[in-house]
Amino acid sequence: MKHWAFTENLSKELFHFYLEWYEHDPHRALRLVLDVLVASSASNPSPETGKVVRDHILETLVSIVARKSTQPLTKSGLQCLDHFVSKRVVDLTEIALKYKEIEPSVASLPRLSLWRSFVFQLFSWMELTYVCPLAGKCLVHIFRGLYTAAQDATTSDSTGFTLEVWREWLQDALAQNPEILEDVKNYVLAPIFKTNKDASLKLLEMFNRSQPLAAINHETTDHSVLLQLATLELGKKYGLVEEPSKLCPSIFGQARC
Repeated sequence: MKHWAFTENLSKELFHFYLEWYEHDPHRALRLVLDVLVASSASNPSPETGKVVRDHILETLVSIVARKSTQPLTKSGLQCLDHFVSKRVVDLTEIALKYKEIEPSVASLPRLSLWRSFVFQLFSWMELTYVCPLAGKCLVHIFRGLYTAAQDATTSDSTGFTLEVWREWLQDALAQNPEILEDVKNYVLAPIFKTNKDASLKLLEMFNRSQPLAAINHETTDHSVLLQLATLELGKKYGLVEEPSKLCPSIFGQARC
């Protein structure tokens, strides 16, 4: 029975059933389908079949993100991508390689530029309200993966990814579409501030170095300043920034000790 349930054809049919059904009726029970697909990809009795299933799923999902798919199944595609990355069925290296296959124009780019291109595909989906939270989750996965790899001295990661690069990407995304500021704050920055204190403090410190808060005109429409104010608001919300009377001077003048 297990061999039959995890066959290539049945797994692919189940995957496309999920994509089409979830797009129109995102019932939480459909997560059970994702769990079956995870098992078929990662724990298939036939490792060769599991690899084929995983490759087919990844190709479909990256095609959806890159707008290369003939089917507009963005919501279900992003939900599936979030689930597979969360379960560590696919990793960022596999996503990058598949993106090169699907989008030949980026195949020769350096790895950091490649990721910038993919990230901005996700930012472009944030214009749509119904997929915005899912696009944000995928962006957080990429930030965490690239940031962790860059901090790990035992890896050979040479993307050149830094918090400064992340800030530049955020600012450029807002320059292209200022209307997504609130969504970036809620669905990209907030999860980082909630779970990664070290990166959050460094982001706050970096913003303050480039533009001290005392010099900010609160009526400005400059994207970098608006992004800085959004991070400050989150810093206060998650207890990383206190009122002026309680500030710690050792951490850029506004973060908590």
